Amino acid sequence: MHAPNRICTASHCVAPEDTAELPIVDILDDPDPDLAVAALARELSEVMQTLEDIAGILGACSTCFGLSTECSYCEGHGSPGYRESTEPALLEYWKRALIRGSIRLRPA
Repeated sequence: MHAPNRICTASHCVAPEDTAELPIVDILDDPDPDLAVAALARELSEVMQTLEDIAGILGACSTCFGLSTECSYCEGHGSPGYRESTEPALLEYWKRALIRGSIRLRPA
């Protein structure tokens, strides 16, 4: 049984804050594979939250960004603009910055 607010592996559970200060490279070299798994789970959780936030700002499906016709949420229709932005002012700022060229989507 998993402990609440803990990252659990097959052998034990750790609190997310136990891995928060360790760089991923150090964790991967750690002889304790459970600690490495817990740290990677924390990193994955943070990345997934960032993607969900970006999808919300863009008004896109947070599961597939409209790229999968097999998506159970949008059936491939959830590209940016599919729904209302969660942060319309930030979206407008990003659009203006892209038009001005102060933000680039690809390296120059």
